[in-house]
Amino acid sequence: MAMAKTKLPWMKFFPSDWLQDTRTLSLEARGVWIDLICAMWTSPKRGKLTWTLTGFERFIGFTNQPEVAEGILNELQFSGAAEIFFDRSHDSVTVMSRRINRDERKRKSDRDRKERNRHEEFLGRGQKSEVRSQKSEEDKEKRGLSRTKKQRTSFPDDFVVSGRILQLSQHNEWPDPVVELDAFRDYHSSRGSTFLDWEAAFRTWLRNGKRINGNRKQSKGQGSMNKINDILKRGL
Repeated sequence: MAMAKTKLPWMKFFPSDWLQDTRTLSLEARGVWIDLICAMWTSPKRGKLTWTLTGFERFIGFTNQPEVAEGILNELQFSGAAEIFFDRSHDSVTVMSRRINRDERKRKSDRDRKERNRHEEFLGRGQKSEVRSQKSEEDKEKRGLSRTKKQRTSFPDDFVVSGRILQLSQHNEWPDPVVELDAFRDYHSSRGSTFLDWEAAFRTWLRNGKRINGNRKQSKGQGSMNKINDILKRGL
């Protein structure tokens, strides 16, 4: 039942919580509860006590009166003032305070945050500035890579007719792309053409080929009709 030496000789006390939590308790239970709160504050694990039932009896002043001691524990538990856990196999009891545990977690969190802040200050502004500068350069490189434009290229040696172009040619009744490929390559190679997307350029070539071929057929048909009309006029 040893108490730990603490660097916090005082603790927060909330009168409203005390009045609310103890209204249904007997005077004996209230007295025991305030003693337990003080004991949990100085406990090695703040906010939690684990004692044997005999030790608990001695602490509250009811030695050799297990019925009274256990009755007070049950009263604290059923009222919701404390969290009580009995371990019958080891003849022990654990008492916990939700308020003290919550405040202790917050205190440790605040302490850790302050220690981190002090550590960062110890590193010095120069080192932090260097880290920020390095990060800034990395961000610039990433932005530069993301903004890099696709380069125009000459006709690629490994260019082939893709399955997509074959499907489009069949669906749209374009000229045969396998036949047109050599003419397309020769034309643009001789002119030194460059494109961002050679497949897109080939699709344009095939679409234009369909239009040109259609115009040629129309021109031939119109020429034949003109010849026929001339013969008819001379015959008449």
